[in-house]
Amino acid sequence: MKASILVLIDGEHYPEVTRAGLEKLAENFNLVATVFIGGTEKIDKLQDLNNYLSYPIVFPETQRTSDLSSLLLNALTKYSVDAVYDLSDEPIMDYQKRFDVANTLLTQGIDYLGPDFHFKAPQLKKTLNTPAIAVYGTAKRVGKTAITGYIARVLTQNQLDVAIITMGRGGPQDPVLIKGNELTLSPDYLLSIAQQGQHACSDHWEDACTSRVTTIGCRRCAGGMAGRVFDSNVDQGVTIANTLNKDVILLEGSGAAFPPVRADQHIVLIPVSQPIEKLSNFFGPMRIKKSQLAIITGVEDEPEIHNKALMIKQLIRKMHPNLPIAFTALRPKPLCDVKGKKLFFATTAPQMAVTSYLIPYLESKYGCQVVGFSSALSDRQQLRKDIAQAQDAELYLTEIKAAGVDVVVQHAKEQGLASAFVDNVPIIQPESTVSHLDEALMTIADKAMTQY
Repeated sequence: MKASILVLIDGEHYPEVTRAGLEKLAENFNLVATVFIGGTEKIDKLQDLNNYLSYPIVFPETQRTSDLSSLLLNALTKYSVDAVYDLSDEPIMDYQKRFDVANTLLTQGIDYLGPDFHFKAPQLKKTLNTPAIAVYGTAKRVGKTAITGYIARVLTQNQLDVAIITMGRGGPQDPVLIKGNELTLSPDYLLSIAQQGQHACSDHWEDACTSRVTTIGCRRCAGGMAGRVFDSNVDQGVTIANTLNKDVILLEGSGAAFPPVRADQHIVLIPVSQPIEKLSNFFGPMRIKKSQLAIITGVEDEPEIHNKALMIKQLIRKMHPNLPIAFTALRPKPLCDVKGKKLFFATTAPQMAVTSYLIPYLESKYGCQVVGFSSALSDRQQLRKDIAQAQDAELYLTEIKAAGVDVVVQHAKEQGLASAFVDNVPIIQPESTVSHLDEALMTIADKAMTQY
């Protein structure tokens, strides 16, 4: 069966050339209508196109339109199609405009094709029998697992029964069900998991340890520009989740990839460190436009960082005017009592953040002393060098990431010293458009359950 398409056309081609192009497209597609996107070099009057083309034409309100997105959305309300084919060219459609079109179409679940490109919209099937919230990022190391775990705790504290489905690049071959509220998820336990050849710091272990909710660990391979994964076993994870009778399922993305399951609500996480052009261009806008809440992570009091966050906020406002925005800073929360202890602290956070914010926070809030640290959890060689230089540490405190278990916990055990895990919790910052993060998260959950 042929796919139904809209076709973008311009006035930089002679009408008879456009007609011939449409006839060729009709050999492989079901042409529903055309959309005139500008250009007058080779046509006299817009209506003259009706004399050449045998398909309906959607015209802009004015002969020169800059709001291509609105024009496309208007056309999509009139015609039901699977894809849009671009039969235009420079100067009417340049690289940036084509990415703008791609963001608009893929947000609507519509493919975008041209002579030498095909952007596929993620085809997300509603396979869960439970309301679902997707949590995804615009980059890696944005705090997805920490935020997802925090969301799980907030929902649980509000009497909702929650489960998490993860899809890390280090996830298991077959989905793993972890009942976080039943297992003793200690460093020694995860070390035994690592010694069995499993990735003991995969996202599902971190979620289960920090939130003590049921977690289903899955995996994925590769990620496209628009967030589509090449392969995953998330469908098998969904099959398990459908037997659990939960109130809400949290779908945790991986890197900049989307969970390959249709969700009822979406939360996008944006690191303040990410270059603005990666949010305003390429497929950053699509990730923002799909969401119902934006959480910007890494927002600190430092003027340069705070000003960057304000720039991101302004950019989001242009793309998605009513989107709630939360400025947050992630802060460490030990999962054991560390008062009076001398700690070695292992994290993936940048060294500047560790020395300026995280260590002072740990020491002042939890009454401990950090005598050594490493920000190289994802660099095993450097991590071992940092550990070797640690002096007088009584407790090794590590995030459940990268080499946290097989290097840090293993080293502590070899030295006959204790180890413990640390969580990262979001702290709401000034300039947010939401005053209380927990309330915003409950609003998202309520909407998911209403829309399901």
